[in-house]
Amino acid sequence: MRTRKEMMEYNKTHKFGNRWFTKKSFKLIEKALYVGEEALVAFSGTLDHRRVWRIRSRYAFALTNNRLIIAQKKFFSFRTDTKSLEIQTLKNINFRREVIRCNLDFNTVSLSFSLRKFRKRGKRVYDVVNSTLGVLRGFGGGIDGASQGVGANTTVSQQQSRSTADELKKFKELQDLGVISQDEFDKIKNNLLANYSAGTINSEV
Repeated sequence: MRTRKEMMEYNKTHKFGNRWFTKKSFKLIEKALYVGEEALVAFSGTLDHRRVWRIRSRYAFALTNNRLIIAQKKFFSFRTDTKSLEIQTLKNINFRREVIRCNLDFNTVSLSFSLRKFRKRGKRVYDVVNSTLGVLRGFGGGIDGASQGVGANTTVSQQQSRSTADELKKFKELQDLGVISQDEFDKIKNNLLANYSAGTINSEV
């Protein structure tokens, strides 16, 4: 997903709650996406963090293969708020059930914040986000992934081939989980293969 419309439709399809007043916030996420970056999961909710963000404000969220993007644009204000957290900094997510609502506690290396939603919607968000992060971090090496380099004798093309294969396998798992559709998987696969082909040609020049 790369557009506001796609992210809001994803919200609706997965029954995460699709509030009309988050559309400008999803527009901020659309603008924040890097070239070639895709949102795998999109949702919205009330964010409660007393130090970093305004207390109990409704935000839009998008989980990509590298980071969690959080954004808010109020309808009657020019003020915007967009932040992103690298996946490697996320330590865990806890699900806390209340009578009517629930809390999803995101714990990172430097801070913690809570997402509040109605209980059934919150559980659906938690299940999809948690399973997606499990797949992403399983193939990305988690927090220690950056320190796991390749051997000195590994060629550039071998490294690219291994990386592309891992990425394809990762996104195939996400498709099997229902996080992304067949069309989205095909689009990502074509982009990965095109980038691999271009990288191989450049490395041989």
